[in-house]
Amino acid sequence: TLNATALTLEALAGRGLELAGIVLGSWPAAPDLAMRCNIRDLETLAARPLAGALPEGAGASHPAEFLVLARESLGPLFGGTFDAAHFREQYDPKG
Repeated sequence: TLNATALTLEALAGRGLELAGIVLGSWPAAPDLAMRCNIRDLETLAARPLAGALPEGAGASHPAEFLVLARESLGPLFGGTFDAAHFREQYDPKG
């Protein structure tokens, strides 16, 4: 994830495009330690807080259910209610 993000950021910069935000896709219910550590690393790499985290399996949801998940999983930048600080705290590897 970190390498793919770094390459994407490089491609955006090379094309003069600005990053709108980082959204984690397919976030598992029980992320492992590496995934939990990557949260802060991604925010540092992107120089901004997460803009969302879609839960694993969200794409297979019924359209009406997906709309609810999207609103909960995307930050205000994308019209949702996701709270990056709360997410970061919830999955803090230290505790």
